[in-house]
Amino acid sequence: MTQRRLTGLLMFLLFLATGCNRVGDRQVGGATELEQAEKAHLQGTWRVVAAGGDKTSKPASREQVEGMRMTYTFGPDTFQVKYDGVGAPTLLQGDYQFRVDPTRNPKWVDYKAVGSDEWKPGVYELQGETLKVRWANYGRPASVTDDSVGVSVLAVMERVK
Repeated sequence: MTQRRLTGLLMFLLFLATGCNRVGDRQVGGATELEQAEKAHLQGTWRVVAAGGDKTSKPASREQVEGMRMTYTFGPDTFQVKYDGVGAPTLLQGDYQFRVDPTRNPKWVDYKAVGSDEWKPGVYELQGETLKVRWANYGRPASVTDDSVGVSVLAVMERVK
């Protein structure tokens, strides 16, 4: 193998290993510019307007969702889940870290509780002022409507203005 080919091969492998496989996509503080831009679109407070479980449970009723008054507030690398309603569960309430891969279809989101080492998979769709996220405990969902993987929850949210 010529020196030129070897250098080209090594550059290609380095390119793949760093995850910078898109033109104009450079690393910024551990995340690419594209990932940072996507996270910026997510920032702010979102109100849950519909929720569903996996294939072993039925979706929450409109009254249940409205009664929980559940919100997600996204920052640059973290989000907070809050329930302000009567009888709302406290199980998921708390602070989480997240990372996204907007180059996937559907887009990927991974999350973990602050202080935990275990990242969990999810997928999301962001369309205007509506955010749909399928959070899973294990096994990446194929779409936000895929309820066949492990234990998962669908949250449909609208941006709070």
